[in-house]
Amino acid sequence: MINTAFAEPIIVNLPSLKMAKAIRTGNEPEEEVIRFLENWAADKGIDISKARRFGFDYPVSDEEKAKGYRGYCYLLQVPEDMQTCEEVELVDFSGGSFISLRISEPFSPIEKIPEGWHALVKHIQTNNLKVEWCSFASCLEEVITQDGKCYMDVMIRM
Repeated sequence: MINTAFAEPIIVNLPSLKMAKAIRTGNEPEEEVIRFLENWAADKGIDISKARRFGFDYPVSDEEKAKGYRGYCYLLQVPEDMQTCEEVELVDFSGGSFISLRISEPFSPIEKIPEGWHALVKHIQTNNLKVEWCSFASCLEEVITQDGKCYMDVMIRM
């Protein structure tokens, strides 16, 4: 049976972008880091409705793992002319080609997200695609709202 929550994987080309970067570790690092960085952006007058935003799992120490903690990095597009910032690190996201799978309504239930990652990895392995597994920002999640529906694109750099 075909899972209609997932679209067929496609290749997408992401542009180079200047991004603000924040990392959090804990029991729910995604919510914490997203809230922090989006509040920071709002305080700086950045219109996040038009900004690209990517998240990805971030490694934690053995000590943090033993506590049940996870890590999450969040990148939020900032104006190209933004030069320095004390509160967050500014990074240049190199963009490039990614193999992408779209998940429909990814948070209902939340298990769709790891299932989507597994489906994407299976597609990569089945088709012998060459991807970058371990470089910075090589595996991304991007939440998109389109026509009132929520989607998540999970992507791996090619």
